[in-house]
Amino acid sequence: MFNLMNIKSMLEHHGNFHLNLKVIHVGGTNGKGSTSLMIQNILIAAGFQVGIYTSPFDMGRFDNININHQEISRDDVVSMNARYQPDFERFQLTPFEIDTFLALAYFHDQHVDYAVIEVGLGGKDDATNVVMPILSVITNIGLDHQDVLGYGYANVADKKSGIIKEGIPVVLGFDINQEADEVIESYAYSKKSRIYRVKPYQIINQDSHINMLYQEHMYHLNTIASYQARNASLAIEVARTLQTLGIYITLDHIREGIQMGVPPKRFQILSKSPMIIIDGAHNQEGIERLVESIKNLNLKSDIRVIAAILKDKPYQEMIKHLLTLTPDVTLTTFEHERALDLSTFSHPEVKIDFDYHHVLDSIQDHQDAVHLITGSLYFLAHVVNALKGKIPYEK
Repeated sequence: MFNLMNIKSMLEHHGNFHLNLKVIHVGGTNGKGSTSLMIQNILIAAGFQVGIYTSPFDMGRFDNININHQEISRDDVVSMNARYQPDFERFQLTPFEIDTFLALAYFHDQHVDYAVIEVGLGGKDDATNVVMPILSVITNIGLDHQDVLGYGYANVADKKSGIIKEGIPVVLGFDINQEADEVIESYAYSKKSRIYRVKPYQIINQDSHINMLYQEHMYHLNTIASYQARNASLAIEVARTLQTLGIYITLDHIREGIQMGVPPKRFQILSKSPMIIIDGAHNQEGIERLVESIKNLNLKSDIRVIAAILKDKPYQEMIKHLLTLTPDVTLTTFEHERALDLSTFSHPEVKIDFDYHHVLDSIQDHQDAVHLITGSLYFLAHVVNALKGKIPYEK
């Protein structure tokens, strides 16, 4: 099991500089990346310099560290690695701990006003939990990574509520069932931490974008994914809570930040001709939200699903949800230690293809269909690279 001893020792050796950062710490099962980016965007719109560290990285290591949308440079990575490498070895940091340390060091060196830090896995024992936030955020509680976090909502909630700190408020999102909510409430009470809860929202229209109503104010989202309205409402509530902490954020700042966009590979329209949508719905809750969002669009075209799922996910349930969307579901695989072994998998309603390149090539034979490519975010990185030069990418 993970523990924070090594990275804490490393940080203490370097003067605990990370404690000077004003951190918004974002945990939960789904929606962490999108919510984190929206929070960063709102703070940027308010005129602040804001660092963000998310996980996993997207197309290459360290591209998940940026300040005001400017990715950390290769030169900075090389120089910081050279500076700290002896201590990485001395304190035996894991790769994720190294990345976390470098993100915190970079934000400190660059004197950011705020840092939005996404939890990697769980919360209590995650490397990011060395921070002392000004606000904690829990997006939702789902039954993912139970082999690490424990089985059942109570155990998962116990691990994720570990990011709540003494006297520091916490904002809670949707999909927190009663059992998990009781655990979080109890933990927050023991820490004397005030709980703020996201409020209901209403989607007014969902055409080329989404207009949503939250607490009597209208917001515009540059996406057609209805599930992003959930993340947006949470980001808005986070901003409202930050206002109570004395941070100058106006309604216009919130609206501008919400409109800036969502992370790549979250209901991203990669191409319009042929229509290709990629979405990193990597667990059951994510697939459920994705399927709901697609259904809300009332598409007239045939839908083709291409998916690659990791073996430690509830892939049978995920496939069952995808089949409610279309009977045309192809399961493929890619090179990754956690990829599902298709030689041991069978399903009467699902096509199997061991070569994802072959599956992607088949898109050209179905120009009028909507192609939904989903599953592991690691897989989608392969997809983006494989399709370069073969389709007209959307800007």
